[in-house]
Amino acid sequence: MTGEDFEVKIRRVEPGTYEIQLRGEDDTIGNLLATYLELSEGIQLSYYTRPHPLKEEIVLYVKLEDPDADIRSVLERVLGEVLRDLEEARKQYLEALRRYGVSVEDLE
Repeated sequence: MTGEDFEVKIRRVEPGTYEIQLRGEDDTIGNLLATYLELSEGIQLSYYTRPHPLKEEIVLYVKLEDPDADIRSVLERVLGEVLRDLEEARKQYLEALRRYGVSVEDLE
């Protein structure tokens, strides 16, 4: 899929409860985001579904503890946490490769 195939739609189901449709994504991102959201402060509930196994689309369901909280701010914060953790994992992986004498210049 190209970047043009990616689409996000956020729909408020009721105060504090949202359905976030991610077209162009699969279970890898769905599980990652739902888990990070579930473990995040201010989130009461988070899970995802994949409406059809052959379609690259997931739907995240998020219930905020504060119904007046801004879902976009919450998502930005959580995505920032995901990116920080992925960068830290990448650094640790490269360091482990270096310890074993593997050249990592092309990976940096």
